[in-house]
Amino acid sequence: MIERFLLLSGGYFPEALRKTVLFHAKESMEQARRDGALLWTDLPLFDLSPLPWSHGIISIPRSFWQRFDTDRAYYGCLVRRSAQVCILALHADPYHRERVALVSGLCMLHEVPFCAHLF
Repeated sequence: MIERFLLLSGGYFPEALRKTVLFHAKESMEQARRDGALLWTDLPLFDLSPLPWSHGIISIPRSFWQRFDTDRAYYGCLVRRSAQVCILALHADPYHRERVALVSGLCMLHEVPFCAHLF
């Protein structure tokens, strides 16, 4: 089965953008469903949960995320096993931009398709 990852670049999004972020998350989830892909996401770790949760969408557990001592190790593990990675990021936040650059670079290294939704 094809595996895709829908990731947040960081935990903070202004309240005014939460609906927009969730809209894009739902679109990615619907696309994965149409393509018959298994979609892993870390959105619930950041209290962003696009409901309804549907079959084929798996939340990355906090215990998995906490096993890694760096963002590079966490994202690197996910990218290596993925068919596609999509990240949601707040463009104005330097932390988010760093995560986008990191994940983009890892995707290029492993030749994994990458997309970013910048808000």
